[in-house]
Amino acid sequence: MKVLAQLYGAAVVYYVGDTEAATRLVVRVGVDSIPGRRAGTLRLLADAPEGIAVATAAKALRCDENTARRELEDLTVLGLAERGKPVNRVIYEASAKLRHHAAEVFLNEFDPDVAMRRLFDIPSTNAPVGAKEGALVASD
Repeated sequence: MKVLAQLYGAAVVYYVGDTEAATRLVVRVGVDSIPGRRAGTLRLLADAPEGIAVATAAKALRCDENTARRELEDLTVLGLAERGKPVNRVIYEASAKLRHHAAEVFLNEFDPDVAMRRLFDIPSTNAPVGAKEGALVASD
């Protein structure tokens, strides 16, 4: 954490006071510093708002089901994933805490699900052409 704080201070100077650009840089460095399999698991959760089964996670992470289950359980213990049991199978999904933090990284400019996808560099497949992906719009 201390290193990221120092990086943020230097980035603010480098970007001539542009705190948003400095924040984006520090978040990118932080996310890229997550160990490979854990980062992959977080990306899976970000890409599956409806949740993901252990077998599906294992296939995507190219590991056995026990390893995938451990990764998902670790994220659950950290409060970054939630475990559900719809109809005879266990599903893991991004926790409200993780979604909230993702939205805060983008200064609540985006819906939490969109913020999650942006945080982990997952392209959107349904954004209208020319529209700012997932931007929150005030209703009339």
